[in-house]
Parts: sequence; C-alpha cells; structure tokens
Amino acid sequence: MKKTTKKDLRQFGIVLGIELGAFGTIHFLKHHVGACKWFFSFSVISLSFGILFPEKLKPVYKAFIKISHVI
Repeated sequence: MKKTTKKDLRQFGIVLGIELGAFGTIHFLKHHVGACKWFFSFSVISLSFGILFPEKLKPVYKAFIKISHVI
C-alpha cells in the first residue's frame, strides 16, 4: 500500500464534500429539509478540512479505504 500524501487527503476531502453536497441538493429538491441540512453541513466541513487541514482527514480516509477493500 502506498503512503498517503497530503495531496491524496486534499483530493479526498474535496471529492467527499462535492458528493455530500450533491446528496444534499437531491434531498433539498425532494423537500427533505432535515436530511439536506446534515448533508450540506458535512459537505462544508469536508471541503473546509480538505482545503485547509487535509492531514486531519487521515482517519476518515483510512476508514473509507478499509471499507472499500471489504466491498
């Protein structure tokens, strides 16, 4: 397994934020306001950490990688 770089973590945070924002938009269009707030909140958090503090996303990244290997 290759070493996780800051660039990998930054890309992960940005992609995760975009995906969560897309899910938030879908729920907003279906008038599920409660769910859309959660998705948008986590989207902003993920994007912020991805851009400003990518190294803080390392535990989340590792969990996603482990889950993806199981799948």
